[in-house]
Amino acid sequence: MQIQSAIVSATAIDAIPKNATTTGGANTLFQEQLIQEKQLQHADYSSGRLGISLSSQGVPASVVYFNQDGTPATRTAFNAEAILRHTEKFNIPLSDLTALGTQLSADNVGYLPYQLYPEQGSNHGIDFDDLVNGGMGTAYNWGIDANVLQKGPTAVSQLADAQAFIQRRGLISPNGTQPVVTTVDQNTATASEVHSAPITPIQQQQLQHADYISGRLGISLNSQGVPASVVYFNQDGTPATRTAFNAEAILRHTEKFDIPLDDLTELGTQLSADNVGYLPYQLYPEQGSNHGIDFDDLINGGMGTAYNWGVDSNVDKKGPTAIAQLQDAQALIARRELTYSPALNNSVMTETVNTVPPTSTDSVINNQDLAALRTRLGELNLQQNPEIAAHLQTLLDLIGQDNA
Repeated sequence: MQIQSAIVSATAIDAIPKNATTTGGANTLFQEQLIQEKQLQHADYSSGRLGISLSSQGVPASVVYFNQDGTPATRTAFNAEAILRHTEKFNIPLSDLTALGTQLSADNVGYLPYQLYPEQGSNHGIDFDDLVNGGMGTAYNWGIDANVLQKGPTAVSQLADAQAFIQRRGLISPNGTQPVVTTVDQNTATASEVHSAPITPIQQQQLQHADYISGRLGISLNSQGVPASVVYFNQDGTPATRTAFNAEAILRHTEKFDIPLDDLTELGTQLSADNVGYLPYQLYPEQGSNHGIDFDDLINGGMGTAYNWGVDSNVDKKGPTAIAQLQDAQALIARRELTYSPALNNSVMTETVNTVPPTSTDSVINNQDLAALRTRLGELNLQQNPEIAAHLQTLLDLIGQDNA
């Protein structure tokens, strides 16, 4: 990877005019060097006050916006609208994109439209020159969404906000030279155009804490463009808390803060629209990992994952903390009556199941064993966790029915 650097060599210093003062040329060069070195701690490529970070697959994933001293002001997804908004917000010239494009091209890093995910046939990518020259920078018009009415009020507001931004900046659409103007009222909107009220103050507050929002839930991406955390918002848009991108955590905290799981539906739609993998096997596909969350499965009473997080055959080797956490997870599963969906496991068809019937010498639980188990259960002090006690009692009852 070619990373641009402004390292000042001894030869360069010797080339500085003899009449240059210590507060002039040499000092300026060193300051620029230090600033750029600071920037490259936060981005793979930098130019001026902009930086770009790549994902683990070598694809542009995020844009870093730097302060004058080289410290990062903020980071956004690799997104044309986000670049336009944040360069405007931090007074960063769009011309800084030109050198970034040159650096990426020199390293054969695709970033233009149709180059970002060529193997998927996606038209995603950003034309920096088009952005610099007053265009929308994409192969598609991000001020139009034919399916926005099906995505809910948040998506409608976000699109309306994008349309207002396009009109204010007079941006040129990809298929013409005229500024995009939206005049359609929401009450008479067609399927391809929507005009509604601007984004609400609550949504504006939420977007300061998450990259994607829906209702009272938000999702933040890491520097590689992968869902990393979930934000749970209060009614006024302030964050109540944040957890890792984890199915069990989502179930616990939506319950704790009385947030409907249905808010996940639109989040999934938004992530899919931006080609952000979040489903099982999509989170870290290059690693062959089965991690990821199926939002629809969670909503419909499932565990949301390709694996059963209520089972861990190695938990005894992990110590008392891991055992307690697994027991807590199992209690949640029992109380919520969650179901594991084997269909989410891509490898389930290759697994074999031992269906050999037991012989007379196998350890079938008989009535004597059952009585011993009930006695042991009575001896255990489970008053501190009645949920586990109830779950164990249910299991014993089922065993008793099978033996009857």
